[in-house]
Amino acid sequence: MTTKQLISPSQLPDYPQLKKLASALHRLDASHHGAAIMVGAGFSRSAAVHVGGSKRMPLWNQFTKRLVEKLYPGRDVSFVDPLRVAEEFRAYFGQSVLNDQIRFEIEDDAWKNGPLYQSLLSLPWTDVLTTNWDTLLERAAAELNSPYYTTVTKCTDLAWAPSPRIVKLHGTIGVTDKFIAAQEDYRRYPITFAPFVNLTRQVFIENELCLLGFSGDDPNFLAWAGWVRDHLADHARKIYLVGALDLPAARRTQLESMNVAPIDLGPLVTDVPDVDLKHEIATRLFLTALHDELKSHINPRDWRPTPTSEEATTSIEEIRLQHTPDRGAARLVAQLAQLKATRESYPGWLVCPPSIRWKLANQVTNPWPTKAMLDALKPEDRSRILYELCWRKTIAFEPMELWFAEMLESIADPAIPTSISVRQQLEIALALLNHCRWLSAHTEDERQAKDQITQKLIMTISSFGEYLPDSAAEVAYHQALVCRDKLDYAGLSELVEKVTGEDPVWKLRKAALLSELGRADEMSELVARAYGELLRSHRSDRRSIPILSRLVWAHWLLRFVQALKFAESKEELPSFVEQNYRHWKCDPWDYIDHIREKLQERFEKHIDQQVAIEPLFAQGHYRQVQSSGYIEGKSEELLLIDGLTRVVGIPLRLGSTPDVNLLSDDIKRVVLTGGTGDELIDGAWAIRAASTESSDSVKDYFTRVGVAKAKLDVVVFLAQRVRAAIEYWQTAQQQGTADQRHKSISMLRVLYEVLSRLVVRMPPEAATEIFIFTAASAQKPGLQHPWTSESFTHLAVNSLNSIPPDQRARLLPEALEFPLTCELAGERHHDWANPLMMINQLDERSTYPSLDARIAELIRRSGTSVGRLRLDPLLRLLRICAKPGFLTQAESANLAIALWGATPDFSSVPDTGLLPHTFLDLPSQDPSRVEELVRRDLFDMDPEVLGNTQREFRSFPSPEMQRAIDWCDGINGAALSKRHRLLPTPAQALKIFHAMTAWRPSAKQDRFFGGHQDRELTMAIGRALSNSVVPALRKPQRSRARFDALRKLYSEVDGAASVLPGFPAFVHLGMEVVTATSDILRNAIHGRDHVSSTYAAIAIERWAESTKPGSVPALDRLISSVLAIIESEMPTALHQLILLANKLAISNRLSDYQLLALKDRLPSVFESVAYEKIPPRAEVMVNASTIRSACVVLARTLLMHFRDETGLLEIINLASKDSLPEVRFAELEKI
Repeated sequence: MTTKQLISPSQLPDYPQLKKLASALHRLDASHHGAAIMVGAGFSRSAAVHVGGSKRMPLWNQFTKRLVEKLYPGRDVSFVDPLRVAEEFRAYFGQSVLNDQIRFEIEDDAWKNGPLYQSLLSLPWTDVLTTNWDTLLERAAAELNSPYYTTVTKCTDLAWAPSPRIVKLHGTIGVTDKFIAAQEDYRRYPITFAPFVNLTRQVFIENELCLLGFSGDDPNFLAWAGWVRDHLADHARKIYLVGALDLPAARRTQLESMNVAPIDLGPLVTDVPDVDLKHEIATRLFLTALHDELKSHINPRDWRPTPTSEEATTSIEEIRLQHTPDRGAARLVAQLAQLKATRESYPGWLVCPPSIRWKLANQVTNPWPTKAMLDALKPEDRSRILYELCWRKTIAFEPMELWFAEMLESIADPAIPTSISVRQQLEIALALLNHCRWLSAHTEDERQAKDQITQKLIMTISSFGEYLPDSAAEVAYHQALVCRDKLDYAGLSELVEKVTGEDPVWKLRKAALLSELGRADEMSELVARAYGELLRSHRSDRRSIPILSRLVWAHWLLRFVQALKFAESKEELPSFVEQNYRHWKCDPWDYIDHIREKLQERFEKHIDQQVAIEPLFAQGHYRQVQSSGYIEGKSEELLLIDGLTRVVGIPLRLGSTPDVNLLSDDIKRVVLTGGTGDELIDGAWAIRAASTESSDSVKDYFTRVGVAKAKLDVVVFLAQRVRAAIEYWQTAQQQGTADQRHKSISMLRVLYEVLSRLVVRMPPEAATEIFIFTAASAQKPGLQHPWTSESFTHLAVNSLNSIPPDQRARLLPEALEFPLTCELAGERHHDWANPLMMINQLDERSTYPSLDARIAELIRRSGTSVGRLRLDPLLRLLRICAKPGFLTQAESANLAIALWGATPDFSSVPDTGLLPHTFLDLPSQDPSRVEELVRRDLFDMDPEVLGNTQREFRSFPSPEMQRAIDWCDGINGAALSKRHRLLPTPAQALKIFHAMTAWRPSAKQDRFFGGHQDRELTMAIGRALSNSVVPALRKPQRSRARFDALRKLYSEVDGAASVLPGFPAFVHLGMEVVTATSDILRNAIHGRDHVSSTYAAIAIERWAESTKPGSVPALDRLISSVLAIIESEMPTALHQLILLANKLAISNRLSDYQLLALKDRLPSVFESVAYEKIPPRAEVMVNASTIRSACVVLARTLLMHFRDETGLLEIINLASKDSLPEVRFAELEKI
């Protein structure tokens, strides 16, 4: 009877033992710690390759034979004990001779490691123990990238060598001085090498052990295994003896009694006659079986959705399928089994890896499902196909087409039986619930319809909640997300407590919501608890992808939480997770990097679309750039970010100040490159992405032009949400915990700023209500924080500016009650609002019966405050003093005493921060002496004022520079004062002129720190010269030399454009100066510097005022140039040129032809800066509304010449309904 050879290890009688060993090795069962291996000489004999070719590594019996031949020549050694022979050899010849014999017989350098070494060491052994003296294992390990083995040749190496290790138990050729080979070595081994004994016992205890190339008769091995059996009895782990053993029954029984499980590979190689080849083949088959056992389990690294059709589809066939729904439907039905198999084999990542997401989302493309195809299906097939498609969209964070959502809705109610399970119907309902968050709803009807659908889905899920795990948490979470998206923080704070489920990921999701509410400690605790629970679950099931992916995301969040709290120690992932999570596609950074790559592509595409044409190489040729939109108006990138944050539970940022930015920058890039197309959704995301009022997502999304061209209903609705959010965070700032107060400051900075930008679109009643709300908020000490001052000031100013000028006077009581800087709680507030600066028209005092106390308080503070703290109350009083008779006689007297004292000597201007000439507008005991003092202070020049600016400064900003700036501004302000215009005497003016035109920025100054003050002083000097000093010079004093000095200042000093209005004062000197002045002004108005163009327009206006029409041809040509620029619609200082044209028209300096040209061109200019036509970041964004305002003023003037002109009337009509107040109120304001 012959034995049939087995062809596969799976047919071995010992295959169950092999599977158990493989399972322990690969840790396929959570109860396994791993497997170690002990490698004997038999493995080296099978695996090593001799440089000479056919020679094989000697075994113990061959080595012993060589020793016997030298000790006892001619004796039979069949039954000789190898250890005793080695001991006799050492006793007779000595230790060094024995060592030399070992080196000679092994001949280590002559051997190379064969493929079996790589196959062995590439397996995940916890440790590799060996009794071999050669270095083949170490050399093979050095060629591997993974796993990384450390070699232990001495007991002392154990102190530093991490696992996995190659432990040389019996010595190493070329490294150790002695080898374990004789009886005495083995007897003394537990004493001499106690650390190795302890290590080996520990390995035996903790791991399954595999013996390969090993007889199992090694005395040390038998002693160690016996020790383990003695101490652990039946709990000892199995030892697997592997090889082509051909064991008889008695030997197998004896091994099993020693807790050794044989894996006899002999049946695989029964027909191999060569003994060495038989062992080599058996070893190779064994190692291959261990590798294959891992491959038989689904590896997340290799999982892919299988294409639903291997059949290639041509474009013609695809078109046919689209137009023959029945054929397409039949093909979809044929793919159902494949789709189901893919879904059921999905490893269960918390977030689908980016390398798989697209493939999964596009698994069904042959054919691409259409509504007609799905309608053509039988109801039972349609339900199954719809579920498969819905599952893929949910996993891949794909948007739903409206028709697809409607089809899903028809099968989402378990009360209506379908061919899918109740749980699957509820999963569809959940997907639809999330879809509802993205539905646009701007009108009341749309909002009601959306709410009805949402409530119906919630009722469905709640009614059948027992079929869906954590259904109550799912509903509460959706409602909480809706509140978050609507900035409804009050609603969110009520719902967040209901977000509780069995899955630990609910703790992460709840933590993200708590982070939105500023509850940082609770958030941190929940993240830590979630990580702890997942860590315990992972220990019970190491290969679970759902657990592993959740664990890694929780760890990712935990590290950021620890960074926020400046934790000294950081939580490390378990070694098994660290080794595998990247291979198993669970790396959070893969997904985040994928999003950022998509965002970079989006940004580059967005930049390309800002260019209208693409120049081609051929002369005069170009290609029109086509702008492409997004499917259903939704942004793929925003859906990915939302899906990630929603499923994992990731806030956009952690903390408030300081904060840890997680995804807010990514959101900013989405909304600033087109967003979703839904202004309400994008606006809310932009707000949530911001941390301060200066965040890009605020200042670049809520631009003035951007707000102007937004839909009014969206602006109003968003403003209502922002207002409600402000009230919530104001309460938190006053009554919340420390964490909430920190969060509230950050939130209020953003919300105040956003509302200040939205309020410009509000009708007067709404703007008035917002200003009153702002004024009331300013009175509450708990809301007075220096970090919110800037955005709060913007809100006060913009809300007041959004009210028609003639209606602001009624708000004087609220404006006066607005706290002064010195009345605010906490630190000093910079740039605090003074609402009175926007109220130019006051009613009679009798209409304000409640002002007495506040005015008295302002007067008191004007007298008692010190230094520049007096400035704030005086600015309030200065505004009301501008109206004659507004202050009572007693109030005027008290204010005079507060400023000058009871018995003033008028020797110096009070230190208040006010420019000197303003004291002429305030009450005093002797106005004539005040004027004398002001003149002396301004015009009796101290030569050191400008001289001191040439020193090397020790502080920035420089006090010397600021004093010079204040002095120049004082001279300019006195000249421009409408009530008390003051100019220096000609002698004073001449002295000041020489000093100012001779001034140059100091070369000693640091350009980096002091450069802005240089420019500020240059502009102040130019204004003082143009408005005060030059006009005060007598005509003979305005000489050619002084004209040249002025021109030199303009040409040599950067920023001296403000001197331009002074040049026309010298045109009496003759045609050469006229021509030079004309050239200077022409170059300025045609240049790209809007500051120069603005001052040039003022200069032209003054020149025109001082001459008769037609008397100066150069001036007439300048005026023609101005009109040409207006007609060309060049944006640089266009508004100033339009206002110049208006003044020229009023003063009859324009010809009938020029008026007619303006009349014809002005509507086009007005239309060219329509907000919807202005691309993002275009230069004209800066002054588009100002240009439109100037157009309104000029149109009104031109209507005096062209009555009932349709184009001009249309400008007036459109302006009255303009989005921005400066255009709506253009006729009311004095521009």
